[in-house]
Amino acid sequence: EETERVEIIFREAHSLKGAARAVNLTDMEMVCQALESIFSLMKKKTLLLTTDVFDLLQETVDFLAQRLANLEQGLTTDEHIFEKELIGRIERVKPTAESTRLNEIETIPQAPVEHVDEAVQAKEEPIISFQEPSADEIAPMQNELKPQVYLKAVPTEETLRVPSSRLAELLLQSEVLLSANQSAIRLTGDVKRVKNTYAKWKKERTLVLPAIQEVRNCIQDKSKLKVSPEEMENTHALNKIMDFLDWNSEFIQSTEVAINALYKSAERDSQALDGMIDALMDGMKKVTLFPFSYLLEMMPKVVRDLAKDGGRQVVLEIKGDDIEIDRRILEELREPMIHLIRNCVDHGIEKPEVREKKGKPISGKIAIEVLPKDHKVELIIADDGAGIAAESVREAMLKSGTLSTEQIASLSDRELISYVFFSGVSTSPIITEISGRGLGLSIVQEKVEKLGGSITVETKAEIGTKFHIVLPLTIANFRGIFVTAGNQEFVLPTMYVERVVRVRSSEIRLIENREVIILDNSPISLVRLSAVLGITETAKQQEGYLQLLVLTATGIRIAFLVDSIHYEQEVLFKMLGPQLTQVRNISGATVLPSGQTVLILSVPNLLKSAVQASVLQNPLQTSEESVKTMERKASVLVVDDSITTRTFLKNIMETAGYFVQTATNGIEALSKVKANAYDIVLSDVNMPGMTGFDLTEKIRQNRNTKSLPVILITTLASREDQERGIDVGANAYIVKSAFDQSNLLDVVKRLIGTEVQ
Repeated sequence: EETERVEIIFREAHSLKGAARAVNLTDMEMVCQALESIFSLMKKKTLLLTTDVFDLLQETVDFLAQRLANLEQGLTTDEHIFEKELIGRIERVKPTAESTRLNEIETIPQAPVEHVDEAVQAKEEPIISFQEPSADEIAPMQNELKPQVYLKAVPTEETLRVPSSRLAELLLQSEVLLSANQSAIRLTGDVKRVKNTYAKWKKERTLVLPAIQEVRNCIQDKSKLKVSPEEMENTHALNKIMDFLDWNSEFIQSTEVAINALYKSAERDSQALDGMIDALMDGMKKVTLFPFSYLLEMMPKVVRDLAKDGGRQVVLEIKGDDIEIDRRILEELREPMIHLIRNCVDHGIEKPEVREKKGKPISGKIAIEVLPKDHKVELIIADDGAGIAAESVREAMLKSGTLSTEQIASLSDRELISYVFFSGVSTSPIITEISGRGLGLSIVQEKVEKLGGSITVETKAEIGTKFHIVLPLTIANFRGIFVTAGNQEFVLPTMYVERVVRVRSSEIRLIENREVIILDNSPISLVRLSAVLGITETAKQQEGYLQLLVLTATGIRIAFLVDSIHYEQEVLFKMLGPQLTQVRNISGATVLPSGQTVLILSVPNLLKSAVQASVLQNPLQTSEESVKTMERKASVLVVDDSITTRTFLKNIMETAGYFVQTATNGIEALSKVKANAYDIVLSDVNMPGMTGFDLTEKIRQNRNTKSLPVILITTLASREDQERGIDVGANAYIVKSAFDQSNLLDVVKRLIGTEVQ
């Protein structure tokens, strides 16, 4: 199979070369021509596959992808130089005397493969195998340096290329049939109620039949007697009434027969429609269901690039990628997955020398596993890195002002870890363009919750971190419970409802000024749904009881008090539109068969709102010292030897309301820092006399300025330079090529901890 794949890639490169020639893209044609030479050697099995070769191939593919994305712009001078250098490097790849034949590389090696030298061994490229190994085969490889990526060959089937937009349109139309089905079910219910009304009428008629017969007998007896004309006329009228009652009875009975037939027909049609719609929906879902490999096939390259940039060695394992889920969910998961993988590599996996000191295999491990779970899917992303330190989260929360010192002290380590998903909470020692702003995991949670899923994290020091993401199979429809709060009807997704309970008001207790109920010998916080939604509260006791729903998501469990709980049914999810995407606590809406629109509540957001309403009810007290700090303008020292950059940064900070002073080099800046009280320093790195690194180190060595925040703004973008910034004590590291004014101001506000007055 390896040979077949090389052949396929070879053909693709050749086809791309021909296409480039057809549209006069000679630069791409030359790159593809050079690339074919490598694939030719691979096809002949006369090329030693080292990391350098794979690095070159990856670099070439990245260049071609970037070129295809910017066809109309043409190449810049720097890109032309890079292209010529790239072609030269490709052409210098020659067959080796000690050739490694592809079919000689074992699918799962039983012993370390010998390499040219130790340097090559330490940088060995991942081996791609097409059979998942057994546990016995994996065990001997735990200390191997070579990452393993296990892929499964997907059997080919006859396919037809159809634009995804048309499939989405068909799926939408089939989803609308759910409303028609619900209308049919409602119509059947209405007919059944009419049928039941006739049954009640028959019961009442049976009770009055003896009296009617008695009246009839009396009329007949009177007609046999000689009576006056007036009495005869009355008897005639009574006969007419009795005849009408007989006719009325027969008419109603015939109507009842028609209603029964109509009910049976409606019930039969409803069942048939239900079956057909279910079959259609299942068929359409299968069309739009894609295996997780659609998303995960990009992860080996992502992990490889991140590990290479960070100086780490990482083993990637993928399991369960053949499980299928809605394509729309997979597309929305792309960004969160990259965030999580970056988090595992950048914050979790240690560098080889650090792992070796800890007695760990020098290659870290990231495992991605997909599991079916009760009509849902669970996605697990785990690493065997250092784990998330609760103390680091505690310090980050104090720095961000998420909770007060007293509130943080009352939380257990497990409760603290859940706060890594809060915006602004980051355990990174330095802020860079990639990490440190505390937004990555917050974005992940927001995306997952918008998809109707939930995410939790568990971690152990020096053992690793594991993220659990639970997702629905589709975002089109779901089971929902209809409730009323504040005289308004809402839908709560059933997947978040742990249980429905009724309690007496006397069972509600107060613990630390919070209402709780006791379930299974454990206290659960109680909140009123109407209060969280900000609507008028109308919850009242019904027959001495209050109705509650226990909701759980993202590790939070809270009981919500509602006016009433109605029923559970299949719900068709409708987005609110771009204008209402930021509406709090609402994820979408559904339209009932009656035409009524009912809002669908976002349970994860509800739980967050409930926590903030209860935990953050006592705002952090502001000391006199902090009040004075907020009343004055925060002061900034800008250090840069370039007058253009210095003036540019000065204007940005002054426009934002800061008091700004400048320095032309590190020596002048150090003198000003010792003589004046600044709130923050923005410094360049490459400066004559004293670099920004040296300046930061001097600031940290002085006990009066050791806590002064320092942001390094520089053109030096390498990982080594960023790590040196961490070593000397910089709080943030911003690369000028990725500079963004709003990001700079956000970082400054975070580090200073006050708003500009």
